Amino acid sequence: KEKQNDLALEVLERMRWEFPNSADVVLELAQTYLYKKMKFSAAMVLEESARSIPSLAYEASMMLRDMGFAYRALNLNLAVQDEGKALKNRLSIYLELEKYTLVSKLEPILEQKGLLSDEELRYAVAFAHYKTGAFKRSQTLLNQLTRDDLFKKAVEIKKLISTCKDQEWSCLETL
Repeated sequence: KEKQNDLALEVLERMRWEFPNSADVVLELAQTYLYKKMKFSAAMVLEESARSIPSLAYEASMMLRDMGFAYRALNLNLAVQDEGKALKNRLSIYLELEKYTLVSKLEPILEQKGLLSDEELRYAVAFAHYKTGAFKRSQTLLNQLTRDDLFKKAVEIKKLISTCKDQEWSCLETL
């Protein structure tokens, strides 16, 4: 089985050079690298190919983000053609980088695109507002959550907000 995978890699690498604009070949190659537990190689193939095949940008950006290359993922995310996917991915990257002010600034466009109907995104933005000290806006968004798991998290954040309002010194690390 291992020899078959090695042969497949060899053939797919050659095919990639013969058909540089074939998303199918690149995806198969990346998948084979993943099967061989060579995630970094898969990510690099996707990243490199996404420059000439924009349809691969989202997968490449997600993989880079998952591997901890947030800034490279953010850069590649600019090429993602689906605006909704690009916004969600950018929000995730900003959260990972703890850039809560940037997450908060995404709220108007997320709202405009109807993406805040996704409760996970609404929670993420509410959390970012909490982290930046915009407690009123955070509470407004938290009050709109209905999903059980997110509702429980919202209750905890509301308790923290209440503590912050009562004892500002207790939130100096948070803000």
